[in-house]
Amino acid sequence: MISVYFISGLGADASVFERLQLDPKIEINHIPWLEPKEEESMDAYALRMAAEIQDPAQSIIVGLSFGGVMAIEIAKRIPVKHVVLLSSIKYKEEMPLQLNVIGLFKLNKLVPASKLLHFKPLVNWFFGIRKADERSMFSALIERTDEDLVDWSSEQIVQWQGQHDLQNITHIHGTADTVFPIKNVRADHVVKGGPHFMVFTHAKEVSALLNDVILKQV
Repeated sequence: MISVYFISGLGADASVFERLQLDPKIEINHIPWLEPKEEESMDAYALRMAAEIQDPAQSIIVGLSFGGVMAIEIAKRIPVKHVVLLSSIKYKEEMPLQLNVIGLFKLNKLVPASKLLHFKPLVNWFFGIRKADERSMFSALIERTDEDLVDWSSEQIVQWQGQHDLQNITHIHGTADTVFPIKNVRADHVVKGGPHFMVFTHAKEVSALLNDVILKQV
């Protein structure tokens, strides 16, 4: 068995991965988001998340969106076997201009991300949610989301410096991602038409890529 640890995005839970169909040889684990401590840094938070990984040198982390950023931060601190990014970014340079502007002028303090999540038509468009079942699932996901965690996460992503020299990273990205546009990203594998939420909307294609990438690490 290959131990794979999944980290969802921006306060979401493991349900975002429920449509994936992975090889039986892959042991699926989920690292839950923790409640941030007062004024906790990303460094300290990453170390707390890393404690969930039993055998780092033989483990793979799959990070979705902000979960990918956290996967990188964990891998900087413990020697994991491999990191797979889904709909995420590897470096500060891959972050879109609008997020850099938000971070520079601290606009997220004026309008917290947790409040924006309640504008459902905007959120559905932004994440690439089109079908009724996708909207229903995403709406339920938002209702379960911890607003304090969302606001802490959004602050960490816009201030992230993205400095590292990790080589053991595979990046899977969609061509229709509006959160992290592919024009800014150097991806190893591309899902045609895949939006930011492609792990759910294009689960078949993402599953095939994950199976290939993960099983090659054996």
